Amino acid sequence: MTEAPLILCVEDEQQLLTDVTDELTEAGYRVLAARDGAEAVRRITDVTPDLVLCDISMPVADGYVLLDHVKAHPQRFAHVPFIFFTALGASEEIVRAKRLGADDYLVKPVDYDLLLATIEARLRQVGLIRHSAAKAALPTNAVLDLLARPVCLVGRTGELLFRNRAAIGVIGPGSNQPYSAAHMRQLLDRHAQAAVFTAAPATGLHMVICRLGAHDAEAVVFLGAEEAADVLSEERTHRLAEAFGFTSTESRIAALLCAGLSPSEISQKLSIASTTTAFHLKNLFQKTGTGRQAALVAKLLSHPTALIQD
Repeated sequence: MTEAPLILCVEDEQQLLTDVTDELTEAGYRVLAARDGAEAVRRITDVTPDLVLCDISMPVADGYVLLDHVKAHPQRFAHVPFIFFTALGASEEIVRAKRLGADDYLVKPVDYDLLLATIEARLRQVGLIRHSAAKAALPTNAVLDLLARPVCLVGRTGELLFRNRAAIGVIGPGSNQPYSAAHMRQLLDRHAQAAVFTAAPATGLHMVICRLGAHDAEAVVFLGAEEAADVLSEERTHRLAEAFGFTSTESRIAALLCAGLSPSEISQKLSIASTTTAFHLKNLFQKTGTGRQAALVAKLLSHPTALIQD
């Protein structure tokens, strides 16, 4: 069963916060409440809301603080609509909010019918965008089913969108606690800044989790007994180098990126200057047609030459 959308509601007026929370709860939404922008930033450290409702003028930290934080982390919040509450006639604030990236605004006193209609429309719009992106960007089930390696696709709320035949043989077709939506979402939030990381649930089966960026599926999960460093064996790295035209140094850096190392860690491991690593990383971006580390790792790990068994 899919969980109800989670709404982050930020408002310093306690009675209004209570009223809005009650309305949203009665409408079937889950609600995360905060009294100012700073508290809201803390509340979303380990959880990603589906939509944000936020007052603009608040003590301690105003709504712009939260908006800046959200816009600074597009990997997590790119598909999270941000709606401001504003006072009647505050046109300057509305213009500023729009320019900073707010998606919509509601004027106080709050019209609750308009509030619910706006939320429903924004969430429906996000759903359509994700569905379109998924159809355009994700591999077909038939292709993934041909792979010998167990592979799963994880959605933005942590649910398993798809598991290929090999994965079904390992973890089964139904719900499985170590791979539940709540557990997968917790793992993704815990490693919010990581392009790729390894986790070992109670089953003892390693999961190499690679983020996919702005697609409907947030991550692709490779299941197996191997550690992250073994995802790209020497043979698979060689095949990728041939496919993309990597130099030997670029191949080594690509393999280390896919093992979860940061550019600074790669510089230390290879005993090269950080500027040299940055130069080779720029070449990797150009040769793969990517612009971010997460997108680069995703493209390498999901490339047919990397998925073929040695």
